[in-house]
Amino acid sequence: MIPRKCDPLWATCSPVTTAPPLRGKGIPRDKTAIFRPFHKSLRVSARLYGPGSANHSDAHSRWKERGNMAHWQKIPGGLAAISAGSRTNVWGVNADANIYRFTGDDANPWIQIPGGLTDIGAAADGTVWGVNSAGSIYRYTGDQGDTNHWQKIPGGLTRISAGSRTNVWGVNANGNIYRFTGDDANPWIQIPGGLTDIGAAADGTVWGVNSAGSIYRYTGDQGDTNHWQKIPGGLTRISAGSRTNVWGVNANGNIYRFTGDDANPWIQIPGGLTDIGAAADGTVWGVNSAGSIYRYTGDQAG
Repeated sequence: MIPRKCDPLWATCSPVTTAPPLRGKGIPRDKTAIFRPFHKSLRVSARLYGPGSANHSDAHSRWKERGNMAHWQKIPGGLAAISAGSRTNVWGVNADANIYRFTGDDANPWIQIPGGLTDIGAAADGTVWGVNSAGSIYRYTGDQGDTNHWQKIPGGLTRISAGSRTNVWGVNANGNIYRFTGDDANPWIQIPGGLTDIGAAADGTVWGVNSAGSIYRYTGDQGDTNHWQKIPGGLTRISAGSRTNVWGVNANGNIYRFTGDDANPWIQIPGGLTDIGAAADGTVWGVNSAGSIYRYTGDQAG
């Protein structure tokens, strides 16, 4: 491997074909870039036990549902955040900010990518963006012959989502919302509103949640001067693969899928996750508070 100069992004590590450890060992990186696992930062609120449904308030019932992963296939490895652009473009980061890309082989599923990130967004067209613990923003260029693997883009974000090369959104530590302009020299335009997580889809759909767990769908591209339509429910993480493939998790790890009906928008899916990634082709991946990785199989007969 060609040695690289170290900075807060780079980690001098060799690509591996084994499953990623939940805690990386012996991989030098910036010691200040300590990643705080998402599950420790989730706000537990009685309002978020399920999207607005009183029948989710029983603690024992929630525990049973979170423990039921029959609809999910466990994949070897350990990650803290995950993003799925398509069945073949799945990326994640672990609690030590190491970056992994899905190989397509469940028996040997992950290859490590040089760098260090705390959130990542993978798109249907192969685009990948990420942010590190300092809020610096990077776009993956390792598929373009760039030995540095990542191009730094001006700005500062804490969460990022890529639906396509042109539909990239993020939020910063203050909850401000930004959309990529397509111009690396002047890359971001601020969008009215305040969110803590955001999901951008390949078809232009954008969803988000705020610090109170309220859920919003972007309508600023439809002539709505309010820019966002509030959707009933409460979530802490959200991901949009397309207008019809929207998934989220709440503060108790309960999983919800969008029904397509704004009046009755969410159906609960058995299992328990802390982060989720929904793709344009219907693929869904997730990770739980222990860092275990799962792919949704509830849409596959048998």
